[in-house]
Amino acid sequence: MADTQEDLEKKSSGKKSSSSSGKKKKSSSSRVKTLKDSDGAPLSKSTVAMYNLRSHLEPAQVEKIDQLKDNILNDPSLDLPEHIIVWLDDMCFKRYLAAREWKIPAAEAMIRETIKWRCEYRPDLIRCDEEPIRLQLRHGHMYNTFADLEGHPGMVMIVHEHKDVVEDEDQRLRFMIYALEKAIFQMRSHETGIDKMYWLVQCKGYSRKHNGTLGFAKRLNNIVCNHYPERLFRVGMFNAPWIFKTFYKVISPFIDPVTREKFGFPDPTAKAMEKDFDLDHLEVQFGGRCEVAFDADSYWEDVKSSDEERVAWWEAKIEQVRKEKAKKAKKAKKASKESTAE
Repeated sequence: MADTQEDLEKKSSGKKSSSSSGKKKKSSSSRVKTLKDSDGAPLSKSTVAMYNLRSHLEPAQVEKIDQLKDNILNDPSLDLPEHIIVWLDDMCFKRYLAAREWKIPAAEAMIRETIKWRCEYRPDLIRCDEEPIRLQLRHGHMYNTFADLEGHPGMVMIVHEHKDVVEDEDQRLRFMIYALEKAIFQMRSHETGIDKMYWLVQCKGYSRKHNGTLGFAKRLNNIVCNHYPERLFRVGMFNAPWIFKTFYKVISPFIDPVTREKFGFPDPTAKAMEKDFDLDHLEVQFGGRCEVAFDADSYWEDVKSSDEERVAWWEAKIEQVRKEKAKKAKKAKKASKESTAE
């Protein structure tokens, strides 16, 4: 069986990045909690233990992961590029199986479609310095924030009350895909075992005119459900007006049942949110006590640093895969020569 990122994974270098600054100058950098030793000191890059996914699964589930992995990685017709092999780790296979009730044929069909999409769209190559991405990042309508009490990174989305800085729906969709990829990278799933995020959506002032068409919502839903399965832990939609709830009812039939159950309309109160968040780190607009003011300059610097780290990580992993391929090719060539000589 071909080796994947799961077999090659080492701790990638780089610092944790922050998300925004606030009134108390508290950094929102704890999207994913820093791993510490028994004395409370941060673990060094060389001592961070990798999350053992298989020890948290039933034997039958592990067997299905191995079967699906074999079906995909050893199918010569796919001719998988390096960036896909990096993406295809055990946690990836687990998510697709879980999204299809652990049925291998359905999960395999789903993951093959995502492989095709990722090869065509290349979400891993989207960068913050693309002008439409940069403009939307600085606008502060979608950004990373503190993690919940279980460590799921928070993703804040604020609806547009006025005309968006980027009106082209393809570019807006590209930005949302970029935000997903950024949040996923920062989860450090192979260290924490966390691979889902908590979305906090502020709906106050919602206007359909400035927040995309029904077609845009369907496209976004299709990508999230089919190419980012099992990535949502919970979605809280705050201060949703009647028109928003009506709009949600229109698109909800297109949302798969598992995902639909994760949506809620909580009250922005401490009582409603204290079970999920440290209220000192949760913004006031979501029921917390942290009076955060989005700082575009600070967040932009954080994003650039995060992008540099993400690019370096992908390059390092792709290089590892290439070396492993070369090593196996050399070994196979040697075995072929020996066989011919006999």
